[in-house]
Amino acid sequence: MTLQVDKNSTIPPFQQIKNQIKAAIVSGEYPAEAALPSVREVSRITNVALTTAQRVYTDLRNENYIYSMRGKGNFVKSLADRINHQIHVFLPSSSLSFFTKILQGVFSAAYSKNWEVIVHSLETDKLLWNEHTIEMLTDAIDQNAGVIFIEEAFGDVKQKCIEAAKIIPFVSIEWKLQGASSVTNDYEHSMYQAMKYLVEQKSSKRFLILKGRDYQYNASQKIQGIHKVVEEFNLLINRDIYFRDSDFDAISGYDVTQGFFKDKSVDTVICANDYEAIGVIGALTQKGLLVGKDVRVLGYGDMTDKTTNYFPLSTVSQNLAQVGLSAVEEIFRLSSGESIRDITVAAHLEMRNT
Repeated sequence: MTLQVDKNSTIPPFQQIKNQIKAAIVSGEYPAEAALPSVREVSRITNVALTTAQRVYTDLRNENYIYSMRGKGNFVKSLADRINHQIHVFLPSSSLSFFTKILQGVFSAAYSKNWEVIVHSLETDKLLWNEHTIEMLTDAIDQNAGVIFIEEAFGDVKQKCIEAAKIIPFVSIEWKLQGASSVTNDYEHSMYQAMKYLVEQKSSKRFLILKGRDYQYNASQKIQGIHKVVEEFNLLINRDIYFRDSDFDAISGYDVTQGFFKDKSVDTVICANDYEAIGVIGALTQKGLLVGKDVRVLGYGDMTDKTTNYFPLSTVSQNLAQVGLSAVEEIFRLSSGESIRDITVAAHLEMRNT
């Protein structure tokens, strides 16, 4: 580790030194139980006062990175000792059933080990990660907490997630992040199985696919599963299979279906989630089409909110509580110094009247 102070920087010298030592600890240059340079040595190397060097180590002790032994010096804490038994959960909404089921698994697993769970919610079904999200991630890093991040981040927020994953235990749910463990549903295989069932068992021949935002992990994986069926049964894009963008809500399901059925028709509509299916059913009913007879509708997620309970909706059911539980168990593993890994949770088809 090379310690140096940039006198032209607006960052205070003690903060510059602390950041450099912390980076050396996080990178593994100074592993657990390694002895750090003495206060006098830090003072000599960086040409700062002894009180400044002492402040560096005081801050690092307060932030749980190091411990001191009288007469022997300062030593690096292991990752397991640094983590403060907190898990910060970031998610779009704490009220939609998709997320509340994941939270059930999170709380159950965390409380079994007496870990605290702190929830940061956008309170919307849209991915509106922002500067406040970055601030909350920074707090989680500063507190040496674990992070579970549900639904994909992009841009500056994604970069902050990558930074966090280098420092603290980090698990992404519903997407995969460089340097982090992930817990995802088996989107590709489950969509392949659902499509194959519809073709073979229900004689579906023409499909409208509401694919969501195809730049997102879950949408892209589902599309891969669909393309496997397209190849297996020699289906043709824009004749047997029609793809349309959608926004994971009832309004977009309604609008896309209304627009599509003005000049085309299919016997099966597959939705990105159950909320879209509600809008699709409304649009088809308005067209005078009988759902389940004239047109089959398949949702995704088995979301049991009050709105979706009104329809006997065929859907792909996900074990969301297990997703949350697996994410917390992964936080425990990472806190013990284990390597990152990807976990896939199986989903299965629920055929109902639609």
